[in-house]
Amino acid sequence: MLANESTDNDQSNEQDNATASLKNIRFNNSKNFIIAYLNINSIRNKIEFLRPLGSDYIGVLIIAETKIDNTFTTSQFLIEGFMKPLRYDRNRYGGGILVCVREWTPIKEL
Repeated sequence: MLANESTDNDQSNEQDNATASLKNIRFNNSKNFIIAYLNINSIRNKIEFLRPLGSDYIGVLIIAETKIDNTFTTSQFLIEGFMKPLRYDRNRYGGGILVCVREWTPIKEL
């Protein structure tokens, strides 16, 4: 097995584990609205990992420490089933938040 294959398998296993955990949380809390918080420590190369996690298990996904600024387009961070994310950028050295809200959830940005 090559090093890249090992890394891909590790990421796939982590993603499967995370999805299974979210599914279990949703099953055990079927009547509750679920808000997930993730300190990602730079979202630049990790958005593809997050897209499948949104699925049908989370109502709001809050992603902290995105480390992005206005040079990144919002369309880069779209997740199916969610509205356009609300962004509170800082810079590549720290901070920043993305808030992804389900399409069916009424919100008002203040």
